[in-house]
Amino acid sequence: MNKKEIFLFVSVVMVILIAIYFYTDNLKLKQMLEKSDSRLDSTKSILNKMKEDIQKHLDSEEGINEKVKSEIVGLIDKYRDVDNKVVGELAKVNSLIATGHNDEALQSMTKIIERLLKKIHGVNGDKKRMTLSNMIQKSKEDSVISNEEYYALQYLRELRNKLSHEIDVNFDSNKSLSALLLCVGVIVKLGSLVTRT
Repeated sequence: MNKKEIFLFVSVVMVILIAIYFYTDNLKLKQMLEKSDSRLDSTKSILNKMKEDIQKHLDSEEGINEKVKSEIVGLIDKYRDVDNKVVGELAKVNSLIATGHNDEALQSMTKIIERLLKKIHGVNGDKKRMTLSNMIQKSKEDSVISNEEYYALQYLRELRNKLSHEIDVNFDSNKSLSALLLCVGVIVKLGSLVTRT
């Protein structure tokens, strides 16, 4: 074998090795793309499922409003002989929910909660005026409310402040509905404490 034949032989072998390398690399790339497509399909499926779940939740929002309204009617009956101002505010809340004004309803419920907290904390011989924030904090420290109720009340306080001081306030409807349900529970709890004292 002379130099030309050796060079030609080595060149052919190199071309074959390069072709094999690119062929296997191409196969690996195809497999990666197939896996990627599979993951993309899986992700699309998960996103579609989440979209369906969110739509179901939004469709059930009317049922949640009805539950909140029935709870408020129960509260009105409970407070009828206890506190007329609370009854009036609860009637206002019921009207606001019926007309889809959940944020304003939350603001009114915050007034009720603030009134009940003042009865529990604010007039215990303290000369200084307690803010809603202070009363919420004191209620948590005294184990009058749970952690969940504490955070719901902080959300309500924030909502009340924004509605009072800002224009065109928008809040997440899911949070508003959750807060409405928690408000009912907090009002029941605080009301039972007020009627005992």
